[in-house]
Amino acid sequence: MLLLGLALFFASCQPVPDNAAGDHSAVEKTREIRVITSGGFTAAYNILAPEFEKTTGIKIITSYGASSGGAPDSIPSRLARGEAADIIILSRSSLDRLTESGEVMPGSRVDLVRSSIGMAMRSGAPMPDISTT
Repeated sequence: MLLLGLALFFASCQPVPDNAAGDHSAVEKTREIRVITSGGFTAAYNILAPEFEKTTGIKIITSYGASSGGAPDSIPSRLARGEAADIIILSRSSLDRLTESGEVMPGSRVDLVRSSIGMAMRSGAPMPDISTT
């Protein structure tokens, strides 16, 4: 499902025609997309991004970071420093926080995948309290 979501997303991005009107340097600049992605999407992204570049001729400049937290390479830290990104791929809760703080344009979210996390316990083992982080 993740692969299909990313494939559809990247397929929707179209290259800029070589004969586009206006400043040629602006056309060249639009032939690059800056992407920051979190670890959870890396495997599918690393498969699809080269195919997107090959198909469209648009170069992807990729940065990786955690969806949350204060590490220097985390996505919130990168954006707080003013690092530019055209596309950010991360968890919905982190994206919602970045949207609320003004780092991400409201209404620009595209869901790529629905991911659930499960937990299994050995039969008869006491159930841990997982109601909070």
